[in-house]
Amino acid sequence: MWHVNKSNSTDMILQFESFLKISIIKNLEQKKWNVSKEILKREMSIQGTAAPRISDSRIGTLKSDIYQMGFIKYDNEYFKITDAGHEFLRNNKSALFFQFVKMQFSNPTILDYCKDIYVFPVVGIIKLLFNGKINYLTKEELGYIVFLNYLYEDSFDEVKEKILEFRNLTNEKRNSLIDSFKNTPEGHITLKKASTATYLMSRLSATNYFIIEKENNIKSLNLNYSFIDDIRKVLDFYNG
Repeated sequence: MWHVNKSNSTDMILQFESFLKISIIKNLEQKKWNVSKEILKREMSIQGTAAPRISDSRIGTLKSDIYQMGFIKYDNEYFKITDAGHEFLRNNKSALFFQFVKMQFSNPTILDYCKDIYVFPVVGIIKLLFNGKINYLTKEELGYIVFLNYLYEDSFDEVKEKILEFRNLTNEKRNSLIDSFKNTPEGHITLKKASTATYLMSRLSATNYFIIEKENNIKSLNLNYSFIDDIRKVLDFYNG
């Protein structure tokens, strides 16, 4: 099952930028993390990109996010900003998108939910959204179908059919399935309060390459076709 870190998209970008800029300005690169952490906490609070009393756990999560995005690399307690990190500071939306497409969604503390995933999740989502029969994905379709079933490249057709079958159900039947699923361990993570499906939609929309639209009080994730050339490059690269 795909697992997504729970970070707010707008705060994520602001805090990523602050983290990297402060690291450069304060010359924190290649210094011990436990020394740098206190400086980062203080400076981010001053800049207003984090709560005045930002917690150790939030700084740790931010570091984990930035590391997972490939914007920093580290050896034991020492860290350094990568080329992708510097590119993010020059063009954050584009760099964020191209780093996202490389990511695997997992959580080492929940290994049973994250084993045997052999796809690049964001690439898989792009392929689904680019498919003429799909076009959009709701939170429920992501959390109930995509997160659990899109584990291999050759799972695409199966996932697509599951989505189309789900859409052909009556509203009553769909709601019943989702309500039941939310009471499972997987559903509790992907679709209940602070759902990982919602966080993924928010984080992807932060790149501007995806948009969230709302119709009949239902939000859906869509591609932003203003960036179609870059999106096609991703598809061509991963299909090649």
